[in-house]
Amino acid sequence: MFRRLNPEMWEWQSIASIGAFALTLAVFLFFIVRAMRLKKDVASHMGNLPLDDEPSAARDHE
Repeated sequence: MFRRLNPEMWEWQSIASIGAFALTLAVFLFFIVRAMRLKKDVASHMGNLPLDDEPSAARDHE
């Protein structure tokens, strides 16, 4: 069974997994930095947004 596994592919698998982890980490850090740079009033406004299921446009027509 192990004779079918090509050792040359293991290097690419390591590179792909490290690359995927690095990409995930970069995206996570981007959003952390973006959230930390929000102005206080914008962060407060976003923290108080309603969590309604229906859109506000549908509510206005009733």
